[in-house]
Amino acid sequence: MKKRALKLCAAALLILLVIYALIGNPIVFWHNRALEHSLCSLEDGITVTLNETVPFEWEAVYTFDPYTSKSEMERIIGISSSSIRETVSEGMVQLIFVNRGRVTASVCGYASNLGYDVYLGRSGRPLTIGEEMKFSVARGDGIVRLAPLSLSYGHEDVK
Repeated sequence: MKKRALKLCAAALLILLVIYALIGNPIVFWHNRALEHSLCSLEDGITVTLNETVPFEWEAVYTFDPYTSKSEMERIIGISSSSIRETVSEGMVQLIFVNRGRVTASVCGYASNLGYDVYLGRSGRPLTIGEEMKFSVARGDGIVRLAPLSLSYGHEDVK
């Protein structure tokens, strides 16, 4: 009986390791899917904030210029995570959500594959949950695009 229980535990552990190897951190995977569902269900022409649309807890979201190295992103964020990936070309969506010192969602892909595009306009600078940056929502070519209504740089707003 003990051998059977030990074999079942070993098999369950092996299955969990295979799943982790295939999808990475399951929490990040789950949050990425929830974010996709939430953003892709937004209606055309509305105005939203990320606070209203992100369906999980987060404190800050980062994006980086194309080709920024993983080590540079980790240095800026202050977190090392296997969920952080580098973009391999221009035009890729990259969003790294952080909560309580951990990466809670990490999106890196082409808008055409994700079904959405979010432009933060602030490479390496976090957008925190307390900021109420408003985004316009536009649908086209099967992609939901969120673009900020204004970008803050220092003391002036660019519209």
